[in-house]
Amino acid sequence: MNGPVLSDGIFFCDRSLAMVRDTQTSLYIAMVRGTRTSLFAMARVSRTILSLYLRMPQRRFILIIGFIVCFLGSCGIAKAQYGVDSLELLQWKEMAAFYRNLEIKNLPEEQLREQQYQHLKTFLTAYPANNSGAFFIDWSKSITALQADTLSRLVAPAVRNKYSEMLSFTKQRLQLTENGQPFPKLVLRDSSGKEADIASLKGKIVLLDVWSSWCGPCRREIPELKKLYQKYKDSGFVVIGISLDDNKNKWVQAMQHDGQTWPAYCELKPWRDNTMYKRFKITAIPDNFLIGRDGKLYAQQVAMHNLENKIRRLL
Repeated sequence: MNGPVLSDGIFFCDRSLAMVRDTQTSLYIAMVRGTRTSLFAMARVSRTILSLYLRMPQRRFILIIGFIVCFLGSCGIAKAQYGVDSLELLQWKEMAAFYRNLEIKNLPEEQLREQQYQHLKTFLTAYPANNSGAFFIDWSKSITALQADTLSRLVAPAVRNKYSEMLSFTKQRLQLTENGQPFPKLVLRDSSGKEADIASLKGKIVLLDVWSSWCGPCRREIPELKKLYQKYKDSGFVVIGISLDDNKNKWVQAMQHDGQTWPAYCELKPWRDNTMYKRFKITAIPDNFLIGRDGKLYAQQVAMHNLENKIRRLL
């Protein structure tokens, strides 16, 4: 996944949970807002901590305070590494929840595109200086290149300059692989040196699965993908594995271990020298492209739990 990986911490699942969360929220406010608001927030923190102390054994109280301190420490690390403050962490979580909900809804691509675009437009208009804005645009692979450019212009200049490479990559990828447009020319080479042109598969439903032997999340998706392949291959569903490995032995061993029976291709080059990075701007895996029978890109970065529904729409 792109962007900073931010942790909520671990908390006890009892009545104290809501109070701990209330303490965190108050500390957020104290850290990022003005003096007067901070005083009120710190007063709430003091009351909550006193209440926790009176309601539970001392050992548990010390543990919970320790968790809160560790949590604030992670916020400080995020601020130092990514320029993301505590309020932005909350906004990050809210946006992540929005994307998860969109996945659960499993909308047709046109509706998915419009909802992503409108939600991001509203968010970036309200919070142009949010450091996470560039990441949110990068997550939205259903939007068009023109929409991505429009959203990028809503980002504050300082943030846009800071993440200029990411925004440029997103725009370049969408210009090349925009949903609803013909998939670009792509010739792949297998382990024996044999070449295959993706255009020759027109009339089939094609999933280009971009993975690597060293990518744990990629390989955890393989069992489910194998089930879908067996279920729909007689209906014209084709899987093409594209590995970003640079070690042939590890690549081949991983395919054999996972039982991948579909055609597999690999350039055996370092990531930054690979076509999938240089041309298609793939900066994180697992990734994929789902191409319809007409040769047009139907969807990309499809979550495995949504893949079957999208395949059915293309049958």
